[in-house]
Amino acid sequence: MDHVRMVQPAVRCMDRRLDPQRRDYNTLCDSCVDRYCTRCNDCGEFVYNDAFTVSRHHVCLPCYMEDYVACDDCGEVVRIEDAGQVGDDYYCASCNPYFMNYNPNGFCNRSGRTTDTGSERCFGLELETDKCEGYIALYEHPAWGAKNDCTVSGKEFYSDILNGDEGLEAILDWVQLASFNGWAASDRAGYHLHLDLRGEVDDSCYAMAYAYRRFETVWFSFVESHRHSNIYSHEIQWSCADIKRAVRRVSYQIWSRHATGFMWCNIAAYYEHSTVEIRLHQGTCDRDEIINWVKAHTRFVDWACTKGLAGVEEALDGMNNNELFFFLVKYIWNDEELGKYYAKKAQYYNHGFITVEIDSSNLTPQGVPGAAVASTTLPD
Repeated sequence: MDHVRMVQPAVRCMDRRLDPQRRDYNTLCDSCVDRYCTRCNDCGEFVYNDAFTVSRHHVCLPCYMEDYVACDDCGEVVRIEDAGQVGDDYYCASCNPYFMNYNPNGFCNRSGRTTDTGSERCFGLELETDKCEGYIALYEHPAWGAKNDCTVSGKEFYSDILNGDEGLEAILDWVQLASFNGWAASDRAGYHLHLDLRGEVDDSCYAMAYAYRRFETVWFSFVESHRHSNIYSHEIQWSCADIKRAVRRVSYQIWSRHATGFMWCNIAAYYEHSTVEIRLHQGTCDRDEIINWVKAHTRFVDWACTKGLAGVEEALDGMNNNELFFFLVKYIWNDEELGKYYAKKAQYYNHGFITVEIDSSNLTPQGVPGAAVASTTLPD
């Protein structure tokens, strides 16, 4: 489609020589422009009356070809910037299977049970996906919302504030839909867990941070190596000595606020959410990976916050990684099955941070004499 320009009335109109096959040379006066032409609402140029009409706007061919696309489902023409792309296909807002975002509808734990979680601590999840067909089925679910995330091609699902066994049941609702529809999370995706610190005093929060720093490589043992150090999840950049200095000088809120938000143990989340965010785990749709991670960290934070900074420091003094893992299983989690689950994870990933032996009845970290979990007496 060829552009034309409007000329002053004093210039002789070329209307008598108008040739539909050779419109590029035509110069029109005002009255002929009104008769034959339309102004493109995008670029402002005049075009002949066979301009495209998009949502009551007239668009010339160059603008149409550059800025617009037809929905591959219903055929509606929309701006490319307003369309959602899935593979090679474009979709309008009504048809795009990955377009709709929604918020949780309000989770409520009516039973108060904590038999399975082993903790009363509240928690929240962020589960990133690269494939999530049928996710609209969670719309208006009490526990789940969905939003776009630039790092993945699917949706990021985020929970309401959850707690107790009903919180785990809400996770199962998500897992069942993911399994039924074949959802997937690639290496780009992450699983982020928020742990509630509301109501905790500064000493308890510092104790939690100290404990995570001491156990850093133990936690590394349970996840894929690319989660140990990348843009969105990297090593802790403060030391236990830093914590011991900070606790004498500033509040936990002030200290944590100056940390980067992309350490795997994100203490900066405290300022905005009153949580610590664990960003370490790779993206997953697996039931056991998601739920066991919640159990492991809620109980870990419970223990550290209850002990306080001096108690955590004393309890962990001089321990190597194998001893820390044994202590984690027996005295913090108090859960042999959870311990065996993560021992198998450590064996599978084989990062070399901890070494354990597993048989049908015992879980024994190597180099820790008499540390068979099944035969060790719990402390009072």
